Amino acid sequence: MNSRNSSTSLLRRTSRWCKAALLGAAFAWAGTAGAQVTVTGATAGVNAGSPYGTLAAAFTALNGTAQTGLTVSVAITGNTTEPVGGAVLNNGTWTSITISPSGGVARTITGAATAGSPLIDLNGADNVTFNGLNTGGNSLTISNTTVSPTTGTGTIRFQTDATGNTITRCSILGSATMATGTNGGNIQFASAAVTTGNDNNTISFCDIGPAGVNLPSKLIGFSGTSNTDPGTGNSGNLIDNNNLFDFFSATVASAAIDVNTGTPSLSITNNKFYQGAPRTQTVGVAHRAINLNNLNANFYTVTGNTIGFANSAGTGTYGFVGIASSIFIPIFVSVNTVTATVVSSNTIAGIAMSGAMSGTSSSAPFRGIYVSVGLATCNSNTIGSQSATGSITYTSTSTSASDVI
Repeated sequence: MNSRNSSTSLLRRTSRWCKAALLGAAFAWAGTAGAQVTVTGATAGVNAGSPYGTLAAAFTALNGTAQTGLTVSVAITGNTTEPVGGAVLNNGTWTSITISPSGGVARTITGAATAGSPLIDLNGADNVTFNGLNTGGNSLTISNTTVSPTTGTGTIRFQTDATGNTITRCSILGSATMATGTNGGNIQFASAAVTTGNDNNTISFCDIGPAGVNLPSKLIGFSGTSNTDPGTGNSGNLIDNNNLFDFFSATVASAAIDVNTGTPSLSITNNKFYQGAPRTQTVGVAHRAINLNNLNANFYTVTGNTIGFANSAGTGTYGFVGIASSIFIPIFVSVNTVTATVVSSNTIAGIAMSGAMSGTSSSAPFRGIYVSVGLATCNSNTIGSQSATGSITYTSTSTSASDVI
């Protein structure tokens, strides 16, 4: 009898210990899963809630507590999957916010945001830096996997006077599929300006391309509230030293950088535009690397860019297969006649065009630099090569005339 009681007591104690161990393991696992984002330098209320499971949660905490005069650091210590509503950071009173990876390994911020919305929304937020570092094993990828032509679909959006922000050394991936002229893209400069527009933002040293196998129709899109500068037009923005790749649509007009009304000034410098595989159209539409389409532009600068090849190293070929009415224009300019847009020291090379294309004059299927409307100063650009045979090739199966300009 005593023996049975002793056994029963041991069994009960063992059972209680097992339950406690399992609960402890569950709590430990949950704590690890919620430790992807750590905030330091913010108010005590935000720091007390750190770490967070998503960037969205960290941004919500920052939005809800005054950060007057503070220098805030947001460390991405693990991969995050953001909610469909994305991560929204509103205007705040901090001195600066820096978001960067930590821990010496690659980090990813990803999600499938609702079509028509960005994954990360800088909604009037100023002095925010996303720094992917790319040193000591640290790197940062930001990826919206949503495939949609809905206006507003994208990965990162600047709107409502988002000013003085920087995105550098990150991979910015997306798969928005809207035509040029429609708001969206991996990075969007949008509207809803209050007083200044989205001014003095920098995108530099980033890899900007597709999320997986679904190619985006455009990578960086500019629209806006007005062309007034100073005022509510987007101005003073810089796109510098980025790799922009694998942007294409077989059925709608596509471009790596699509600039429309609402952005009166912009600098596009030292970027590389390329295709990792040949691209084939099934509908004859325009494909462009740089599309400047704003008759109210004040001043655009396009210098030092390379368009062509299959990679950033400048090897291989940018393949484009078209049909009747297909058009490939590496640099398209339609601007005002008051202040000259500068197009200088760009290289267009390593391109192979084929298919059933045709057309002459302003309908020519290939126009290396095409000033459609407005005033532009074009000098010191290289189209093709004076030493490499076949730097640009055009082969058409059409029996109609073609101009190559």
